Amino acid sequence: MNKVRILGVILIVTAVILNFTLAHDLIDFASGLLLGSGIALVITGKISRKPLFKKVQRLDNN
Repeated sequence: MNKVRILGVILIVTAVILNFTLAHDLIDFASGLLLGSGIALVITGKISRKPLFKKVQRLDNN
């Protein structure tokens, strides 16, 4: 396993522990975010570093 997948498993375990030990709406929201990001990291196994949008070159007609 690479480091990113191990981080994903740690996030999943943390989310499950938070969900069962604490009872508050904000904790449930944070637990959901941790669980979702952990599942995404375990499945993909990488963190993308490429930009979402390409830079567009502007054509100036002066």
